[in-house]
Amino acid sequence: KIAKHFEEIWTDEGSPLLSTSLAQVNGVQKRLGSKFVVKLGFAYAEPSMNTAMQELHEAGITRVITIPMFPQYSTTTTASVYDEIMHHALGRQKRRGKPIKKYSPALRFVEPFYDDPAYIDVLANNIKQQIKKLAHAPDKILLSYHGIPKSYVDEGDPYPEHCETTTKLLVKKLGWKKDQYKMTYQSRFGRAEWLQ
Repeated sequence: KIAKHFEEIWTDEGSPLLSTSLAQVNGVQKRLGSKFVVKLGFAYAEPSMNTAMQELHEAGITRVITIPMFPQYSTTTTASVYDEIMHHALGRQKRRGKPIKKYSPALRFVEPFYDDPAYIDVLANNIKQQIKKLAHAPDKILLSYHGIPKSYVDEGDPYPEHCETTTKLLVKKLGWKKDQYKMTYQSRFGRAEWLQ
């Protein structure tokens, strides 16, 4: 059933997630130059974070900066990247296994960028370009974020606060009035209450 939906979004280059991610890797590599090695690591597919960490280890790299590609922090996304990188940096074979490596690289993580002016500029410019392509101006714009269970927020996850800040800054940048947009969350699973 899912394969049919993927066929609808597949491009000549294959998976849009993979081709976009590889373009981002190439762009970062180009900006940083030859003194840096930029690798892509997915959580659930190849190239995986494990593969990326192995390649960096084999290249003798001892300092690793991880850029989670999630602007807003959540334990479901950003924190899981932190866990996965730590797991592979230590060479663990199992989640609770002992570290295999006797020396792991120094790790740093780029902080969430939900309120970074450059990120807001990119979003605003993209939205303007997309609206220009439409035959008619939309009655309302839907700003949709992936949902998370409300219990995570109750336990301290700052995700909705980050999403609301992104929306506030984006709306200000675009000069929209309150009746021009609506912020929502999508992708609810199971019976637990999710963000509304």
